[in-house]
Amino acid sequence: MSLKKIIRKNIEDNAVTEPKLANEAVTAEKLGTDFITGLDELTSVAENDNLLISDTSAGVLKKVTKANTTSLATPTFSSVSPDNSQTADGGNITFTITGTGFTTGTNARLFGASGQRLNFDSVTRSSTTSITATIARSSLLLAQSPYGIQVINGEGSAVTAASQISIDTVPIFNTSAGSLGTFTEGESIDVEVSAYDPDSTSAITFELQSGSLPAGLSLVNQSGDSCRITGTASEVSADTTSNFTLRATDSASNTTSRAFSITIEDFSMNGLRFDDGSSDNLSRTLGTPTSQRIFTISAWIKRGELTAHNYIIGQNSTNESYFRINDADQLDFQDRDATFGSSDFGLTSNALLRDVSAWYHVVLSVDTTQATDTNRGKLYINGELQTLSATTYPPQNYDTMMNLSGATQKIGYVFDYFDGYMSEVVFIDGQQLDPSSFGETDSNGVWIPKAYSGSFGTNGFHLDFADSADLGNDVSGNNNDFTENNITSIDKVEDTPQNNYATLNSLTPTINTTHVYTDGNLTAVPTYVSAGGVTIFHTINPLQGKWYYEIKAETSAGSGNAVHTGVVTGTSATNYTSSSTQSGAEFDIYSNNIEKRSEGSSSVISGSSFSSGDIGMIAVDMDNGKIYIGKNGTWLESSNPATGSNPSVSFTVTNDLVFFTSPVTNSGDSNKAKVSMNFGNAPYTISSGNSDANGYGNFEYAVPSGYYALNTKNLAEYG
Repeated sequence: MSLKKIIRKNIEDNAVTEPKLANEAVTAEKLGTDFITGLDELTSVAENDNLLISDTSAGVLKKVTKANTTSLATPTFSSVSPDNSQTADGGNITFTITGTGFTTGTNARLFGASGQRLNFDSVTRSSTTSITATIARSSLLLAQSPYGIQVINGEGSAVTAASQISIDTVPIFNTSAGSLGTFTEGESIDVEVSAYDPDSTSAITFELQSGSLPAGLSLVNQSGDSCRITGTASEVSADTTSNFTLRATDSASNTTSRAFSITIEDFSMNGLRFDDGSSDNLSRTLGTPTSQRIFTISAWIKRGELTAHNYIIGQNSTNESYFRINDADQLDFQDRDATFGSSDFGLTSNALLRDVSAWYHVVLSVDTTQATDTNRGKLYINGELQTLSATTYPPQNYDTMMNLSGATQKIGYVFDYFDGYMSEVVFIDGQQLDPSSFGETDSNGVWIPKAYSGSFGTNGFHLDFADSADLGNDVSGNNNDFTENNITSIDKVEDTPQNNYATLNSLTPTINTTHVYTDGNLTAVPTYVSAGGVTIFHTINPLQGKWYYEIKAETSAGSGNAVHTGVVTGTSATNYTSSSTQSGAEFDIYSNNIEKRSEGSSSVISGSSFSSGDIGMIAVDMDNGKIYIGKNGTWLESSNPATGSNPSVSFTVTNDLVFFTSPVTNSGDSNKAKVSMNFGNAPYTISSGNSDANGYGNFEYAVPSGYYALNTKNLAEYG
């Protein structure tokens, strides 16, 4: 049916008359208020097959089936890659834009943060979900960053996504702000800090912007996007936190900064001196263990007496279990259950521990629950697993006697006494640990101690020997304290693996005699001597620097009782007793005087005297070949080591000089010379207490300015 045009005159006021509208042609029913209500009829949705379109060329409306129509697609945006650009990189950059509805003819463009439009140099449609767009990096301005993206498909529909591409962004740190770790003084440190540049593959450089790194550490840039903070943490007197800020800079000179910190913990070791002649030891009664099958023992030891059983820790109250140096100088562990027979569990090292100048770290690691017998017990020396000369592995799940409830556990004694020094003695109940829990290799390849930070188990303990009034104090938190037996406050020493002090070297070749050494090789008594005396070398022998030590003769006047000390040439064994090779002092008890000796010549110091109990003072200047001699706090003959005036002795400095001490006793004298040395850890009571300028040593008298105690820390600085 067609629609016919009605002209205006046909609907004038008088155009529609009654004759044209038959009676009842328009009724109330047909014009009722519910017939045309307005919105319902005007907004109703056409049926699916009754869509009308206007055919303007024909001037008519046509009905179209909805199924024959096509919807116009609107594009969507998902992502753009990369999402950044760095101007300094130069050249072009190509972005990949992903989404949907990218029909033929799809284009894209950028718009800046202020709304400025920027066309790509080229746009390529790859698929309905991907297009690539290229533009010169120089066209992308930092002032307009971040750029948004607009995608317009072939039908003209568009989608816009704001803030998608950043220009010349600053580097971003990967490493979280705050603490980079807590370490122990003397520990080797290697910490990485990294960042990345979001808009470039160029390397990032790092610098210290403010604050300071811990002493001993430095910042080193790597080839990539990282730096390392490396070095060996210097000694601190208390736990110390260093705060600092690192700045990261990219190739476009964009920077960002982040604050970090590193904490260095004070790990000040202490030593405990054991004298076998005094029966020194520590003891306690064991409680119920965490495990009799699994434990670890760690101890640092420095030997005094060799070729004798030196027991480190063990018990023999019911059954036997001990960790020791045997009389062949091997590290040895033996465990015997009386109900089981002898030698149930035994480990003996091939290695020999015969260096009396060195600290050794020894570890016994046990776990009898291991299926493989060789894993049930291991010995370590200075961090290295030992090959064994003798072994007896126990059956699986064997209960050792080392941690037997009710037994008396002893340190420094089982059947014989330990002679020497111990430091950082740790017992771990219920864990089999390797040496890395107690030590590490420093940057020089040397095995050094570190603080243990794990748990201890029920019978576990940690003896740090820090409290001279309570040297058996357990600081693990378990309060498994030990009783001191014949050990006093003077047995606490500064001689530790962190700072090794000189002692008398019991390995010195001897002629016609031997010496009996006690007090950790600080006291010596000669046996019968046919030629008067034999030189004992010191364990530290610097060829330069200035050094101070004290010497005490502890015997009364006897035939020939005297002590020589100073420097001596050590080119051959025949020279050890020759006065022509000696330069130093002779403290003569028998003659009650002090002599000075200089390469063969000797003379009595006028007005001097020396009796048992007096303390001799020796200051050796290896830089200028001078020795200064004093007694009981006074330098003799108006000499002054601090100013270099009036030296007692002059000598020629050669590369074969060694420091020596020689107790002298004539043949047949029952009252043999006995000498005690104080290199900073006197084996006798000090009434005052003086240290060198570095704070090392405990001397009776003031250390001359510029002179230092004979220890490894001073040696590293001045020797």
